[in-house]
Amino acid sequence: MRYFLAVIGLTGCVNFTQVQQHCPSENPALCVGRTNIDGVDNTTDGTGENTGPTGATGNTQMTCTPRTCAEVGALFCGTADDNCGTTLICACTSPLLCGARTASTCGAPPSLTTAVVASPAATVPQGLGAAPRNVAVRVNVTGTGLGAVSAAMLSDGSAGAIDSASRTETTLAIDFMIPHGATPGAKSLLLSHPTGVLSQSSVITVTPIKVTPAAAAAPGSDSAIGSTLAPFATINHALSVAASGDTILLAPAAIANHTVGLGAALSSSACGATGTANVPAGVTIRGDGALASLISPGGNVAAFITSGAATINLIAVEQFTIGVLALGGPLQSDELFVGESTACAVSLQGNGDASFSRLVMQANTGDGLHANKTGGTVTLNDIVADGNTGDGIALYGTMNGSFTKTSVTLNSGIGLSASIIGNLTVTGLVADDNGSGLWLTGSTNATIDMPLPGAAAPFAKGTISRNGYNGVFAAGSAALQLRGATGGTGAATKSPIRGKRNTGSPNYACLELDDAASVVLRDLDVEECSSVAMRIGINNNLPFGKMTSVQMYSSFVQNNGEIASPGIGILNRSTSAVYLDNVVIQDQTIGILIEGDGNSTVGPVTIANGSRIVLNDDLCSFETECVGILLQGTIGSRTLINVNTGAQISENPNGGVFMRSPGQLTLRNATMAVASAASTFSHIRIDTSTDIRVDLGTGGENGNNSFVCSDGYILRDARPTTTTIASTISASTYSASSCPGGCNSNTFGGGGFCFAADQVPLILYEGTNDPGAGACSTRGLLSF
Repeated sequence: MRYFLAVIGLTGCVNFTQVQQHCPSENPALCVGRTNIDGVDNTTDGTGENTGPTGATGNTQMTCTPRTCAEVGALFCGTADDNCGTTLICACTSPLLCGARTASTCGAPPSLTTAVVASPAATVPQGLGAAPRNVAVRVNVTGTGLGAVSAAMLSDGSAGAIDSASRTETTLAIDFMIPHGATPGAKSLLLSHPTGVLSQSSVITVTPIKVTPAAAAAPGSDSAIGSTLAPFATINHALSVAASGDTILLAPAAIANHTVGLGAALSSSACGATGTANVPAGVTIRGDGALASLISPGGNVAAFITSGAATINLIAVEQFTIGVLALGGPLQSDELFVGESTACAVSLQGNGDASFSRLVMQANTGDGLHANKTGGTVTLNDIVADGNTGDGIALYGTMNGSFTKTSVTLNSGIGLSASIIGNLTVTGLVADDNGSGLWLTGSTNATIDMPLPGAAAPFAKGTISRNGYNGVFAAGSAALQLRGATGGTGAATKSPIRGKRNTGSPNYACLELDDAASVVLRDLDVEECSSVAMRIGINNNLPFGKMTSVQMYSSFVQNNGEIASPGIGILNRSTSAVYLDNVVIQDQTIGILIEGDGNSTVGPVTIANGSRIVLNDDLCSFETECVGILLQGTIGSRTLINVNTGAQISENPNGGVFMRSPGQLTLRNATMAVASAASTFSHIRIDTSTDIRVDLGTGGENGNNSFVCSDGYILRDARPTTTTIASTISASTYSASSCPGGCNSNTFGGGGFCFAADQVPLILYEGTNDPGAGACSTRGLLSF
């Protein structure tokens, strides 16, 4: 059995059935000379005898010669029978390919020999062609195996139409439609074939619309096709033939200025003017590798008016009424300079987004960037607004703003002004030498981050300095967070907010806050302000301001006011709750001035967690100067002053806390110390005939608070009528019988206190033992 299997495997002809199958009558020669192994007649003449030349006898094995692939057919691709019972696999040998002609044949591989643009040209300018401004291009292809090409396209995805009537195995004609907006650059031809993709590079090149002004050495012409080699002469003509997706390249300033045939008419000469867009939607305008210079030809015109999507890059625009007017959007710009405009540099209207990077607006009459929008987001990165007669950046209406590395300097108006319904985020703000630095009104939700001067890229520095009026003004803002940075523990390591001290500037605060829901200030050094560092409640306006809260953290307030008349650290004229955390107030006339107008309670003011009020006695001229905290004015009800754990009010020559109006002073683990042994005034001074309470905390002086009393007085009645001190009580018990109204008996030890002879005694109050406002109320209740 093994033998026959081996024979079968070698010869294939082992029985009658196979002989019948493999020795067909139409080719009897295949079995001539074969041996019959089973006695069955396998001859071609029916005699039962083999007539082959061997004369073989019956029942002997006959041999079988299989067919070859060449006998089967050289172009066959696949499997076949070898006529001896074995499957014949006919693969194509190199360089033949299976399926080169049809799926079942072998043949030479197809080829794309040449692809040539027959019409109109291999280079297609974007602006060429009539409406709808698509350019028909025919490409003629030669090669081999082209009859099996099923589709044609360009490398940018544009599909071509194959002319089936003219196609052969060696030629193809393909028609493409190049639309406006086709990406500039060289396009490869791609042919889809059963064997793969046939390709040829750089068959068609799409070029931007080129403009070279008539003043150039090699000027363009508006009768040309607008290509690189045949450019237009004017921007307006280029804009008239451009469509969505097109790019207009302007010859750079080194060639010539673009003046002739430029600009779109405006409805008025104001920054809020409107007009008809001269930039088609979806068009990009940019300098050709360098800044292109556009100078106004005169008249009330804008260089560019957009109402849809547009991109403006590498352009300098000068002396127009408005440089760029966007009535819609989105507008994108990178490297745009606008100068000497007579209304404003950039005007944004409508509800579209606008995004600018490396925008410079300089020496414009009116605002630099003026946005009065009904929606959208304005995004600015690396912006300079310098030397404009209006505001550097002014935002109005409804929008959001996201600004990074924004510098507004030397503007006659406000550096950055926002009166919007929306959110404003600014990272890396420099607002120096403006009329005012940062001005926020309306419902603006603003977060302003100021990196330290000299900070690493991308922010060169963060300052609000030397502004003629306010450094920061916030009124009606839903929320303001002004966040500086810190490089250590000293004032010099904080982000600076500085005024214009000793320059005769008006009496404005560096930080002016009023009618804002909440203000949070961090890591700032507020100094050299002309009069007041931070005023809460608009100056001299009645009624005084109403705010939710003002919080200041890890900041310094110092060296404010003129040399002849030192200033005030914080002036609170509002109902705002003021909270100071790790805030140092020093070298002022008054550390904190709390002042009311009789309409409502002012404050409360809380000083906590390492905050210090330390004033310089060299600046004192009057007894109301060099006071840590001064409470004065007509206040509707008692104002709260809380000096909490870790706070320190010390070395204030004319008193730590001077209360000239109704209030309650609460001291919790605080430290108070006078300036020197020669000091005339004590820590706590009283000058009022209305309700005042002083709470030293449970345990009194020896419990929660630390006092260093060089003059022996904890408190003193300092009304002007006081001329003598009648008695001093030291480490003794003050009895209830000494008070006409009858008060709780309280023990007060150490240091002592003084009161005027013509006044009722002062009532001590330790912790929760408050006798209440009804007791000892004849004149000036002071309760401890």
